[in-house]
Parts: sequence; structure tokens; C-alpha cells
Amino acid sequence: MSSQAEIFVRILIAIAGFWGAIVAPAWIPAACIVLLALRFPAWEALLIGFVVDLLWLPGGGFHFPLFTIFAIVVVWLMEPIRNQFLIS
Repeated sequence: MSSQAEIFVRILIAIAGFWGAIVAPAWIPAACIVLLALRFPAWEALLIGFVVDLLWLPGGGFHFPLFTIFAIVVVWLMEPIRNQFLIS
């Protein structure tokens, strides 16, 4: 895939993740996080997780930031897999 096509796909997936964080079910931003982490070193995935947690965590007290932790773990776990199977 050419560099411009990769950038375009990355932007589309990130936009779908941010859109999903606002109006879609929780599995859409989660799928976008996984897709971004599978193909790219995805700092966008961490931002999507953070946005989901900010929008959907109930107020009043401490709550576990599930999507941010999920994004960190997925990006961290996918790094060796991406390096082994994908040629940059």
C-alpha cells in the first residue's frame, strides 16, 4: 500500500473511532483501536480510549478508565506482532 493510501486509511479509522466514541456502541471504538494497533504505531488509539472514558464514565467518585487501559494494553501487545508480520 502506498504511503498516501496508508495515511488515508489511518485517518479514516481514527475518524470512525472518534465518531464511534460519541454516537455509536462501545464495540465500534474498540474495533477501531484494535485495527489501528494492528497496522500502525497508533497513538490515535490511546486518544480514542481517552475520549470514550471522558464521555462515558459516570461522574462522582473514582471510576476505572476501562477504554484507556484497553487501548494501552492493545497497542503494547500489538507492537511485536506488527513488527514481526508487517513490513514497513
